[in-house]
Parts: sequence; C-alpha cells; structure tokens
Amino acid sequence: MGGDDYTEEQNGRVTVIVHIEGERGVENLDAILDVDGIDMLFLGPYDISKYLGIPGQVRDERVEDLMSEVCERAEAAGKVVGMFADDAEMANQWIDTGVQYVARWTALSSRTRSWTRLPTSGDRGRVSGVVHSPF
Repeated sequence: MGGDDYTEEQNGRVTVIVHIEGERGVENLDAILDVDGIDMLFLGPYDISKYLGIPGQVRDERVEDLMSEVCERAEAAGKVVGMFADDAEMANQWIDTGVQYVARWTALSSRTRSWTRLPTSGDRGRVSGVVHSPF
C-alpha cells in the first residue's frame, strides 16, 4: 500500500484532541463542536480557573459549573471529553459527570508533589489507578 491509500488509512488512525482551557475555547465552543473530525475535547481545569480569575481553585463552583456545561454540550454533540484530575476523588467526580478520559499528570504536578501510583480497582468505571481510553 502506498500513496493516497496509505495516507487515507493513516488519517483514519489519528485522534484529534482540542484543548478547552480559556476564553477563546469557551467562547467558540459551539463552532468547535461543529467541526467534523474532532474526537475529544480536553478540559484544563487549572487554565479554566485562571480564565475565571480564580487561579488554582479547580474545585470552585464556578470552575465546576463551566466544565459541567462543556461536558453536557460536548456529550450532546457526540464528542468525548477528557481532562486532568488531581486525584481519584476528582477523577471519579468528573467520570460521574460524563468525562471519559482522565489524565493524572501534568508538568505542574511533577514539580509540586512526588508521583504516587493510585491503588487499582476491579471496577473499570471508577478511577483508582488506571483509566482506560475510549479510543
């Protein structure tokens, strides 16, 4: 296989993730959701908290309300939602809200705390160590 066939096959294997982390992402959410080929919206709670003028307060009601709204609208548009979570409690809260992909590490977390492996669980619907990708 070569040329156009190869390119077409490889393009079908690509996952397109768009980060929603601030003013432009939030204000353009409808337009973003209308784009064919976007597989996932990835929410940055720390960036969203900064956008809302409350940096670092990722569990503040204003951050959670905005993120919940994005989750609802993304789900209605058939998009997967992913995000960063500080810990299993936060991850489970957002899984219950509809988030399907959770990242546990960021550059910030590597500088502010030592890495610890979360305990594993037999229930794949909840986070205790490993989150399985929807892809």
